[in-house]
Amino acid sequence: MQFCRSIRMRMILLFVISLAIVFFITGFFLRWHLRSTLDSTLGQQLRSLAATCATQLDADLLNVLQPGDNDTRTYRNLLRQLETLRSASQLQRIFVFDHQQQSLVDTDSTVLIGQVYYHLPMLSREIELVLQGQTASSILFEGADERLYKTALAPIFRGRDIVAVVAIEGSAEMLNVVDKVQGYLLFLGSLALVGTLILAGILGSQMTRPINKLVQSAQNISSGNLQSSIVQSTQTEIGVLARTMEEMRQSILRRDRQQQAMLASVAHEIRNPLGGIELFAGMLSDDVTDPTLKDYARKILREVQTLKRIIQEFLAFAKPATARKALCNVEMIFNDVKNMLLVDSEGVKIEFQTNLDHETVFIDPQHLRQIFLNLLSNAIHALPDGGTIFVEINEKNSVCMLRIADNGPGIPTEYRDRIFEPFFTTREQGTGLGLAVVHNLVNENAGSIRYEDNRPHGAVFLMKFPAV
Repeated sequence: MQFCRSIRMRMILLFVISLAIVFFITGFFLRWHLRSTLDSTLGQQLRSLAATCATQLDADLLNVLQPGDNDTRTYRNLLRQLETLRSASQLQRIFVFDHQQQSLVDTDSTVLIGQVYYHLPMLSREIELVLQGQTASSILFEGADERLYKTALAPIFRGRDIVAVVAIEGSAEMLNVVDKVQGYLLFLGSLALVGTLILAGILGSQMTRPINKLVQSAQNISSGNLQSSIVQSTQTEIGVLARTMEEMRQSILRRDRQQQAMLASVAHEIRNPLGGIELFAGMLSDDVTDPTLKDYARKILREVQTLKRIIQEFLAFAKPATARKALCNVEMIFNDVKNMLLVDSEGVKIEFQTNLDHETVFIDPQHLRQIFLNLLSNAIHALPDGGTIFVEINEKNSVCMLRIADNGPGIPTEYRDRIFEPFFTTREQGTGLGLAVVHNLVNENAGSIRYEDNRPHGAVFLMKFPAV
């Protein structure tokens, strides 16, 4: 049902959104933490290597190097020493520069002695720390090969003086692990989301199934069907609600039985003296010769007939006969009722319409007769100045639809929710039981009935019965 589907979808969305939020926050934190940890570890390693390189280099030899000494033995020895350190440590590059940020030795053969490093101003903060006697490392940067690198710097001392700075560039390839981990997390997260959807669907179905039954039971009670018991074996809040609804259903049934018994008893008690009144009024009408007295006797008989009709409606409502279904010819029963109402329907046209080859429905014929009688009588009273009543039968999707419409004023909006309530009427001499009896008889035959607005052309009552 729509209500339960809505709950199930909300549960699924709640599960998925909650998991997605947790997964996003967790993944973001793990990625940031792992990258920060690896970055910090790489920085420490490179600073240690830079400090080791600084202790391996001869400050005196570096101090004597001058522009143009690239071919001297001293420079080649220093360069060979840096190459050995670079190869052993698997570094990308090692270079040494002085206070003026000019090259002294560089494993990059294209860099000559005295050449200024124009990228060093970006490391001004790190160089400042190194010139204070500390080691430092830069942030990650992308090389010409589009790979990540990190630079570490360490001071080269001659005595207590810092004569140069050694810089090493190490590859940050290990940080690519973070991207791989991120890919794994996305894959696992996708699997988790799919699993959550499946799990949420299963759990949602299990949770909404009993709610669905309760909704169906509530709709049955609302429509007046009190025969189906409400069974719920769970001990949850839903089980408590189901048991409470079952107690309510039993209470309504007991009250209805008490009311029906009371109505039947009162109706019988009234009907017996009415029979005597009718008998004596008939005898009086036959015996008297005075026109005035004879007219009084006839009026008594008419009022007695009215009271008998009211009593009959009370009995029909209090004790509806059990349906004895059979295949009934709808048009034949309609014509019988139409003939019964000829006197009352003067000036009203009653038409039967169908496009079926056979106008049969599986229903108790006496119930169908009473349904026609009540609905057509109401429609006739709604057309005091004449009009037309249409009775139509159709079949669709294994459902027989019986439609009774008129071109009268219709039922006011404020009364429509109460028209099937017992004793509700807008007519001065009405009992308010006609439509209530119709509603009971339709339900007794496993059908349904509802009012449809047909403005500006009157009222429509649509009944549906299972087709044979």
